Amino acid sequence: MDQTRRSIIISLIGLVVVIGLAVLAALLIPFRVNEGATVQDFTGVIERITPDDERTQYEASLTSAEVDLATGERLVVHPGSTAALTFFENGGRANMTGPGTLTLVEVHRRATLPGHASDNFNRDYVLTLKQKGGSVHYYFSDTEPAFDDIDITLHLPNGNYTPDTPCWLVEISDEGVTTTLPFECP
Repeated sequence: MDQTRRSIIISLIGLVVVIGLAVLAALLIPFRVNEGATVQDFTGVIERITPDDERTQYEASLTSAEVDLATGERLVVHPGSTAALTFFENGGRANMTGPGTLTLVEVHRRATLPGHASDNFNRDYVLTLKQKGGSVHYYFSDTEPAFDDIDITLHLPNGNYTPDTPCWLVEISDEGVTTTLPFECP
């Protein structure tokens, strides 16, 4: 066997080994897939602010499209305005009344490659939000993933809140007083 042919065979074997290790790692080691949120409907004026402070303002009378939010982005709902958001594909919704700001701190699912590809494998869901101002009704009944399968944390002005029921209200007054109230899901 000549030197060129041997070099090609060794390179191909090395490539197959690297690809095999990458596939094996994806099958065995969980990894995160970031998700976002979508503003499905809104009234009045809302604003999307990126982590780089790029601002995009939307007026309901001029915009009928959905507004997608990525991790790290903020949604500002102006006074007298409302916004309806959804999380994951069917993982809950939030109805926000302004004035207030909601930041998507962390929204992801974590699983191995088979877990991301099929519902038959385990997935972990994380939703972390930061709410400053406003009134938000959160609804996580009848969701996929189920409420109990989502690790939900809200950063509020007076500390963190982890809901223990699928439907709850968070109100933050103009003075910064925070009220959290679970309610019966509709």
